[in-house]
Amino acid sequence: MKKKEKKGCNLFDFFYGKDRIEDSLDDDIDESRGIKNYFKILGRNFNRIFTLNIYAVLGNFSIFFIILALSENLHKATVEPVSNLFGPLYGAIQLGAVSPATSALYGAYGVQTNVAIWTPWAWGFLIAGALILLVTFGPVTAGITYNMRNIVRREPIFMWEDFKHAFKSNFKQSLAVGIFDLVTLVLLVYNIYFYYLNLGRYVMNVMFWVSIIMLLFYTFMRNYIYLMIVTFELSIPKIYKNALIFSVLGFGRNFISFLTVAFIVIINYAIMLAYLPIGIVLPLIITIGLCTYTAVYTTWPKIYKVMIEPYI
Repeated sequence: MKKKEKKGCNLFDFFYGKDRIEDSLDDDIDESRGIKNYFKILGRNFNRIFTLNIYAVLGNFSIFFIILALSENLHKATVEPVSNLFGPLYGAIQLGAVSPATSALYGAYGVQTNVAIWTPWAWGFLIAGALILLVTFGPVTAGITYNMRNIVRREPIFMWEDFKHAFKSNFKQSLAVGIFDLVTLVLLVYNIYFYYLNLGRYVMNVMFWVSIIMLLFYTFMRNYIYLMIVTFELSIPKIYKNALIFSVLGFGRNFISFLTVAFIVIINYAIMLAYLPIGIVLPLIITIGLCTYTAVYTTWPKIYKVMIEPYI
């Protein structure tokens, strides 16, 4: 297992105190991982989870470039016909085929709609944001996971130094995993969206549900992948092999974790519908941290039981 000496002082030591080991000394938190301890550990580490959420947002700052590119603020506004029949109809009218019938058809098929055209600026922000995100996503996630694991284990925590340690020591491996992770998630989500739009045919219906099942199990795997990166010295193929095994062996706790994370996201979305500013701010300050904490809390005991406890 990877270990590191804790030393030094930083800005977060000033706010939260340099010696932060009280959770590891609490006797009223037993070793079981039930819902009671979930809320106990969460309550005592809420400020740390908030801090890690900020790390995740700032570390993946390029996501704001992508959001800006997709927001149409950098696009050029124009109009185009709704129907494909507008072109031939308009050409016929220009050539002199004017009659009550063509006029009626023009009124029906000549409806225009507003569209946004991608500009070089929009493409530039999108490409730059995507490239930067591919580099930062894996290492930042490894740093966040390392701290979350220590919170769940109730170990001494030095937020910024632990984050830097995990970021640097796992950079190469987490970089490769992060790129594969993002590409896989984007492809799976795109597949689900594509097959959903084409539902009706048997093949499309089957592939739609196959894609959902694949995304579900890959979500299970992700919870173990980054935990193993920051805990063990394993090759990437072995990490994915173990993650696949854990996604099946720990299906019950994985599904509970998935439902809990989904509940957190739904609550955030409901708040967004009720009051948009708060709903937008929540992911920037706490939602990501809560989802990560939930995933680590529910999956770490399985890794400990299978990969660590037999050797102690």
